[in-house]
Amino acid sequence: WVRWKHVGQMTAKNMCRIMTLDAEGLYSVVYSSEGASIRGVTHTYARKFHERVTMAMPPHSSWPTDLKVPYTEPMDLLSADHEMHLLDLALQHKSVSLTDKQRDKLVQEIQEGRCCLQ
Repeated sequence: WVRWKHVGQMTAKNMCRIMTLDAEGLYSVVYSSEGASIRGVTHTYARKFHERVTMAMPPHSSWPTDLKVPYTEPMDLLSADHEMHLLDLALQHKSVSLTDKQRDKLVQEIQEGRCCLQ
């Protein structure tokens, strides 16, 4: 997926938490029949993260590190297209009810980056 070279160790100076993720468990959730919306999010996030980590280099950005990859904040990676997909799913499943005018205003705010859907 990404070639990575280990260059050192990290030691915590303060109490911290480490999160681990069971890859098989995540896969089973994402590819279950109920995982359609999370599947879109994880696919978009992974594809864009990979693009950023493989293209991060001077002079356009700093080199990626174990702690920071430039332009990989969630808002950088999850596009308005995906938010539109989430809105469409919510409307299809009737988990939200909007008039056409409300929907148009929400779409405009999403596209302008003034709001986001999760």
